[in-house]
Amino acid sequence: MSFGWHCRQKPLGRLMGLFPILVVLAGCAASNYGRLQWRNSLTDQFQSAQLLENHRYYYSGPDYKPWAIIAIRSDYQLKTQFWKDAELTSEKLRMWIGNMRMDFGIAYMFNGADIVGPNKEQIGVWYSFQQTTMVRLYADNTVTVKPPNVHGWDSKIKRYFEMSQTGPPSMVIPAESG
Repeated sequence: MSFGWHCRQKPLGRLMGLFPILVVLAGCAASNYGRLQWRNSLTDQFQSAQLLENHRYYYSGPDYKPWAIIAIRSDYQLKTQFWKDAELTSEKLRMWIGNMRMDFGIAYMFNGADIVGPNKEQIGVWYSFQQTTMVRLYADNTVTVKPPNVHGWDSKIKRYFEMSQTGPPSMVIPAESG
């Protein structure tokens, strides 16, 4: 008799234990956060310097070698202080991609991804070595996209942007003694 009672109580206990997890998952599913969705054809499109129509381009990092390039659809507004507006041409995009690949080398793989909203609608595109980011969509069609976390120093991103206005730091080679 006690064995049967124990079996009947255990499923209810398990269900009650799962309830908080289900609430959290349901909250995440109903959130206004988006994500990156990787697509090889976008990598090829960036690397062949093809610009998208009806998109506005932004970049993160130094002016001569961005850490990331994004293009946001014209019907969305990017809300950020860390992305710079880019008046981009195919020639400038080709130069950036070349500088990014040359400077970062094979240590980083640059990839293209769709920036998608919570309902999987495409908001824009992303090209960077970083594989993850935070995307948040607001009711008025504004979106925030977190720039790459370069060297793990989120707090120093603003300093890097300020430095990028003057170009790369000069390299000082010590004179030979003797």
